[in-house]
Amino acid sequence: EEAEVYLGRGGIRRHGRDWRVSPFFAPAARLKSMPPVLLHVGDYELILDESVHLHGRMEKAGHKDATVCVYPRMWHCFHEYAEGGGVGQPLAVAS
Repeated sequence: EEAEVYLGRGGIRRHGRDWRVSPFFAPAARLKSMPPVLLHVGDYELILDESVHLHGRMEKAGHKDATVCVYPRMWHCFHEYAEGGGVGQPLAVAS
C-alpha cells in the first residue's frame, strides 16, 4: 500500500525494480558514482539483510564512501523515537 502511495497507482508493476525508485536495484556503475552513503539499520529491522547486501554491492562496485551501521536491538525507523537510543549511548557510539 505505501509503495503505491509513493509510486502512484500501478507504480509497483511499472517502477518496482527501477534504480531511480530504490538504489537496491541500481547497476554497479550507478552504485559506484553515488554520493557518500550512510545506512543506519537495527538488528531487529525487517530490511537488515537488504541494507547489508546493498552496502556490500556498493563496496564491490568500487564506491569509496559507503558505510553501514547496525545498531543492536533496534527496529525500523528507530531514530524517530526517544527509545531509539536503547543502549544508553549516543547513536554514533553505539554502532
